[in-house]
Amino acid sequence: MIKKNFLRDRLRTVGLLAGTVMTAALAVPAMAEVAPITIVINQSPWFPGFESVVELYEETTGNTVELDVNPFAGSLEKQRAAVRTDESPFDLLVMNAGFFVEFYKGGFMEPLQDIDPGFKLSKDIYDFDESVCWDATAEAVTCGGDGKLTGIPINPNLLLLHYRADLYDQKGLEVPKTWEELSVSAEMLNDQPKTYGISQIGQRGAFAVTYAVFPYIWSFGGDIFKDQKAADFTITINSPETLAGMETCLLYTSDAADE
Repeated sequence: MIKKNFLRDRLRTVGLLAGTVMTAALAVPAMAEVAPITIVINQSPWFPGFESVVELYEETTGNTVELDVNPFAGSLEKQRAAVRTDESPFDLLVMNAGFFVEFYKGGFMEPLQDIDPGFKLSKDIYDFDESVCWDATAEAVTCGGDGKLTGIPINPNLLLLHYRADLYDQKGLEVPKTWEELSVSAEMLNDQPKTYGISQIGQRGAFAVTYAVFPYIWSFGGDIFKDQKAADFTITINSPETLAGMETCLLYTSDAADE
């Protein structure tokens, strides 16, 4: 992801890097030596994989990539500061999906095809509901209308609910299909401190909290906005559906959970 006021030739290099590093599996032809490409990124569990792709890119092209690796919150603050300076120290920003609209709407990002008109997102890369595009006219995340390709997905995070089949068998429990059934199972399996009925992801910080709670909210039909994709930003975070999702999430951080 790229800041608007970079030199055009540098941006063209960045566009090429984005196309190769983010697809990871594509072979890259030899390229002329260029100035080091700088990337700010958070130190997530998947970072070693990203680092390996960067090393392959350097080995294949002879170019140099400088990685500025930070804790999650620190990386975001560096990005926010960088795009508001006269010239950002970073060519690419690796950001979380929870924040890209801030950068899109702020006008900080250069559409990739404004840098390289021939650049196209590989058909093998999932666009995550067109979150890679921004329509500045409609102020909407969409590849339709005046939407332009502005970012490239590099890593999806999927939340999964795992269960211990051996413990379920011991208790004669069926695999739960509803939140209510899960609650009953968690209570029956709860034997603290030996066994917790359920344990969830969670840590201090606004994003960590929202990351954990939104699967519950969405499962009840709740959301922050009514239809963000259609540019309908009617507030729905205070809806009964959202409340039900939040209450369900809190239920699993009660007596049967690892707090």
